[in-house]
Amino acid sequence: MANEIQEKKKQLIDKVMRERPEVLSAKRFTGVIVLIWLATRVFQLVTEYYCVLLDVAEFSVLNTVVLLVTVLFVWTIYQGVKTLAFLPILGGIFMIIQTFKEGIYSLLFADVMLPVKLYAGAFILAAYAQVVLLVFLVANSKSNIYFDAMKDVAKRLGIDGDSQRLR
Repeated sequence: MANEIQEKKKQLIDKVMRERPEVLSAKRFTGVIVLIWLATRVFQLVTEYYCVLLDVAEFSVLNTVVLLVTVLFVWTIYQGVKTLAFLPILGGIFMIIQTFKEGIYSLLFADVMLPVKLYAGAFILAAYAQVVLLVFLVANSKSNIYFDAMKDVAKRLGIDGDSQRLR
């Protein structure tokens, strides 16, 4: 039964992409946005690991888990589930608040090792990129063409397009 639904979903998506090339273009656009977001998070984690190797920062299992969750969000958003872009926006707002609470901006101008400054900059970049890119994505008419088309496919299949992952 599940394979039949997946096959039907694939057929409907292929049909939409053939009949409406703007949906395929919007999917690619959405993919680029979420990949840029993912790249900022990977860069932030890599700089953190570099600082851990230099023994100027402590290893954080949580940040590694967050990257794995980010990959899941990227994949799901890329599959057309718009509502899952809102939770990372909230997470990004908390990251921005953390940049102020922890005084991360001051590290950029302090007399500290370059890797620490790099990590501070990467964290700030990742926080703002997460909010700006995802707000841009959910508000953008081009990406909404794709999200709306995937929601329509989900409705035709009788599933909730905002909570069901589409492949």
